[in-house]
Amino acid sequence: MIFKLTRPIQSLLFFANCLYLANCTPKPEPFILGILALPVLIETAAFQVSSTVPTANQTDVSTSSSVIITFNKDIDSTSISGNISLTQPATNSISSLTASTSAKILTIRPSSAFNASSSYTITIKAAIKSTSAETLGTDFPLTFTTQ
Repeated sequence: MIFKLTRPIQSLLFFANCLYLANCTPKPEPFILGILALPVLIETAAFQVSSTVPTANQTDVSTSSSVIITFNKDIDSTSISGNISLTQPATNSISSLTASTSAKILTIRPSSAFNASSSYTITIKAAIKSTSAETLGTDFPLTFTTQ
C-alpha cells in the first residue's frame, strides 16, 4: 500500500527527522522536553479545639447554658461516647451529659441546670476522633463559673 503525503505533513516529517540526524543543516541544539514536577507542601493542622462557648475560665455563665466546642475538623460522632467528663461541685446533681455533633461542632447539654456561682470543668478526652481518624491527642479541659 502506498500513502501519498500532503505537503504540510512532508514538511513536518522532514523537520522531525532533521532534529535527530547528525548531518542536518543547521545542526539543531539539544533540548530537553519534559515536565518538571515540584513537591507541594500542604500543611494540615492536627485535630484540635478551635473555640468554645463559654470560653476558658469565663465567669457569669448562665446556669441553663449548653457547652459548645468547635474543632478544626469534622468530628467522628461515634467517638464521643465515653470521651466527655464533667467535674462538678459535690452539691450539684447533674447526673449525665448529652452530646450531639454537627460537622465540627460538639454541643454538650447537662441533664439538669448548673448550680449558681459554681465552677465546672468539662473535659474532652484525648481519644475523641476526627472523621479522618485523627485523635485529639491530649485531654482538653474547659473550666467555667456560673453566675
